[in-house]
Amino acid sequence: MSSPVLGRNSALEAMLDEKPVWRVKTPAGDEAWLVIGYPEIRELLLDRRLGRTHSDPDNAAQYVRAPIFHWIRSFAGKGDDYEAHARFRLLLAPYFTNRRMKGFRERVRSIVNSTLDGVLASGPPVDLLVAFGYPVAAQVTYELLGVPESEWETVTGLVYGMSDLDDQHGATANAQRLLGYLEDLAARKRVSPDGDVLSGMCAAGVSDAEAAMMMGVLLFAGNSVGPHIGNGMVRLLADAELRQRVLDSPDVLPNAIEELLRTANFGGSVQPHYALEDIEIGDVTMRRGELVMLDFGLANFDRRAFDDPARVDFDRAPNPHITFARGAWHCIGAPLARMELQEAFSALLTQLPNLRLTVSVQELNNANSNRLSSSLAAVPVTW
Repeated sequence: MSSPVLGRNSALEAMLDEKPVWRVKTPAGDEAWLVIGYPEIRELLLDRRLGRTHSDPDNAAQYVRAPIFHWIRSFAGKGDDYEAHARFRLLLAPYFTNRRMKGFRERVRSIVNSTLDGVLASGPPVDLLVAFGYPVAAQVTYELLGVPESEWETVTGLVYGMSDLDDQHGATANAQRLLGYLEDLAARKRVSPDGDVLSGMCAAGVSDAEAAMMMGVLLFAGNSVGPHIGNGMVRLLADAELRQRVLDSPDVLPNAIEELLRTANFGGSVQPHYALEDIEIGDVTMRRGELVMLDFGLANFDRRAFDDPARVDFDRAPNPHITFARGAWHCIGAPLARMELQEAFSALLTQLPNLRLTVSVQELNNANSNRLSSSLAAVPVTW
């Protein structure tokens, strides 16, 4: 069973068909390479000449001027990008094992159900992103990382504030406040550790400042599940056959989630990287220090990798999408994200059988351009 993808863009389709690498100007006004071809991105993700950090982060070309990207490109300091990243992953790996995820599922389910209870209590109509998608993603992330429940609202406000692309001063101020809060939380965890990620970092000898930076990056990564909940539900609500397929055959949900992840964004899922050395790919040479933007969302629609890519097909197999990147950069939280999506979609579809959009799909295709997010601006629903 299949359905057309929502939000297709003919200009982006033409770019993808014409060539895989483009020289562009970023929203921040800087020159960059935009890589949109699937084979090219897969190759670059395994190329150690491409990294996420920059030797001069304050003066590096930027995709958008956002504190989170400054943290990432500063992450290695003067050290080796891959060594710093490998150390980061080594610290996190014990918290994302299959056994750990199985034990965490009940807590995720509880968060999903309690959030949905709040939605039901408030009554329709609601913005599914604001009322459900974002809160579920944030609360699951806070629980795993070790943010006390009494402080969830504070952290949410700081993360949201530092994502505002229209207010650079405000975003920077919120970023500094968030780092200060996380350093204080790390100091508290040293005194009263728990079984969470931050306690583990502290026990491993990570400084308060470094733990705060790592936690900040993880907060943003975890919150990215919220848009996937919204985007995926739009596709299910917009196609009665796809929705019914999941309801009739719950065992299809894992495959459905992979396809919803592949088709979540028709372009715009950009991850900034930097050439650590000169890199030749295709007929272009990326010079050392240049900004290289990998668009995973658009690459997932490359005809060279996927048959009839502009269709949502829950029977697609294999489905080697790169939504979670690849190699050293593969998202360590992918198993958690998949679990969250399974629990969220299952709860919404079974507990709200009459859930429906209140506007046409065409009215949903305007992204929230003044905020660092790959989500739709809103997902208004009723039941």
